[in-house]
Amino acid sequence: MAKMSERQREYFLQRVNDEIYNHKRSLELKESSAKEKMVKKLYPKYVEQVGLKKELAELQALETKYNRLLNHMDSTISRMFKAEELYMHDGNGNYARVVSNLTKLANKTLDREFVKSPEGKAMLQLDQAHQRAKDIIWSAGSDSNIMQVVGNVLSKDAGISLDFNPLQIESK
Repeated sequence: MAKMSERQREYFLQRVNDEIYNHKRSLELKESSAKEKMVKKLYPKYVEQVGLKKELAELQALETKYNRLLNHMDSTISRMFKAEELYMHDGNGNYARVVSNLTKLANKTLDREFVKSPEGKAMLQLDQAHQRAKDIIWSAGSDSNIMQVVGNVLSKDAGISLDFNPLQIESK
């Protein structure tokens, strides 16, 4: 019998290892399948023996109710976002996201309703007076009477006095 070289030994060892691995894998798959069937068959008895059958049923009922409620809230909040023409970055996958999205909607509603309040009306009036003053300034050209005209508009429309001295705007 001839001697094997180191390389031949490594090759032969690798072939043996591969064959063993393939047979072992086949047996593991068969065992896994049999084990899975047995677990399915024995699972109900196991849950009952460890004393969690009642809790497991309760958990399943709660999860079903939670998912139903979450789906209902998600569709309602999505419609509200669409009506407000807002994009909902996060879904409503949990309580914190539901609260966050409802807070965004509440802020949008309050912003819209703010203009109806006395403060909102005053803010709108101030913005309009500011815009009129800017329009007058840009359309006046080099009119030296412009400070007085703008002062009158702001005083009348927004109750703001510019407190300027006519000597400050002398014609040059």
